[in-house]
Amino acid sequence: ETTTSPKLFNFIVEIPAFQTAKMEVSKDLRDNPIIQDSKKGMPRYYGYGSPFFNYGLLPQTWEDPSNCNAEGICGDDDPLDVMEVGSG
Repeated sequence: ETTTSPKLFNFIVEIPAFQTAKMEVSKDLRDNPIIQDSKKGMPRYYGYGSPFFNYGLLPQTWEDPSNCNAEGICGDDDPLDVMEVGSG
């Protein structure tokens, strides 16, 4: 008889549940710190209401832009997105 332990994944939360500030892992800065995401010098916010879930990424994963599927959809050169939905 063998037992298997559950597979656990750590992820980084970029938008905590019920918050709207959008944080981002900086690919351009040394050690990839998590910083407030910005566009044209202005902070970015989640624009679809207040999310009821944690949104983030799986660290050390990257969607390769040169890897495309049969429909021509390619990676976006960002880590894999994660949405955590649960009761606590």
